[in-house]
Amino acid sequence: MPCPEDLVLQQYMLSETLTERFDVTEESDSFSRSIPAVRFYRSRKETITTAENGRPGANAQPLSFAYQIDMDVLEGRSKASNQGMFRPYIECWREFIASLRATATRFEDVYALRLDLKRYYDRLHRTTVRDALKAPFKEGVERLTTAERLEEFAPSFRAKRQNLSDSVVD
Repeated sequence: MPCPEDLVLQQYMLSETLTERFDVTEESDSFSRSIPAVRFYRSRKETITTAENGRPGANAQPLSFAYQIDMDVLEGRSKASNQGMFRPYIECWREFIASLRATATRFEDVYALRLDLKRYYDRLHRTTVRDALKAPFKEGVERLTTAERLEEFAPSFRAKRQNLSDSVVD
């Protein structure tokens, strides 16, 4: 378990990198669309995936039904539940089951296989995750620069850092 100081820094950086407050340009060129995440908008009852496959953009058909960021909580529009900035697990599960049902109705025969990988996230190599995030974060920093918002991004973290995008990923 990380020490409390590291947890605070991690939460700060997650909040800074997942926020939409830097999105002052057109949506297609916005900072948040370059950061990989599954974003849930409680007020709109909408879930989107941003920067899928490492490319900027948004996809309205989520492929991940866990660890969805509750954007209304993150942006301060709603109070957090005991799940913090994440959408409650049971809501994600219900959406997943509804998605399976909707897909299954389009087929005559349906076979289901449930796979639960024990400790999956614990076994991901840090270098694999870091390498997958480098290009999207570099794009995000470029978009902040274009929007003239780079100085506002993570001011408590960015002091004296030469390569901000690599520093955030590391």
